[in-house]
Amino acid sequence: MINKKGISPLIATVLLIGFTIVLAALVIRWGSELVTGLTKEEQCNNEGLIECTSNVDLIINTADLDSTSNPQNVDLSLTSNGKKDITEGWIVRIHKDSGEVIAENLAGIIAGQPGANQLLKYSTVGFEVAEDPVGDPWGIIRADATAIPPIPLGTDFDDCDDKFCGISVIPKIKHTTDKGDSCIITCGQSEKRKTFDSIT
Repeated sequence: MINKKGISPLIATVLLIGFTIVLAALVIRWGSELVTGLTKEEQCNNEGLIECTSNVDLIINTADLDSTSNPQNVDLSLTSNGKKDITEGWIVRIHKDSGEVIAENLAGIIAGQPGANQLLKYSTVGFEVAEDPVGDPWGIIRADATAIPPIPLGTDFDDCDDKFCGISVIPKIKHTTDKGDSCIITCGQSEKRKTFDSIT
């Protein structure tokens, strides 16, 4: 009869302890990196929100709607009176007379048009928003850009007597902490709304 021997209990215990130590070290390292990353992100977001409150001051100068043009369009002018450059674009909302809100998240950089949706401190920029005859998604580009992306065809602004018909803009900024960590902040508390100055 062949006599088979297994691993001695002592060796098995040593291997088990070693495996547990290695596994614990990996978990601790992963957890430490996760906590550090979350802490940095939270710190950047908190500082960025404070900067939104204190250094972002956006004004909608004009919002002129011409609903008789074909396609209908809105001329929009924005001014920044704050100390912070609005470099990451904005969220633009058009409020229809039906109560529906059409929203678009516009990046600060548009392909082939650097800075098209940026607004530097103490400066003004003009836009035109035009209706889309084929129903493609819409956006906003500076009036001096080559293309004018649209709002959806058939957007109705005919019955605005007792309803809010207008536009709202939420700026987005890039914040960098003292340690060099960066994050993109949507300044919701800096949102500005304006009724259409004229509806023709």
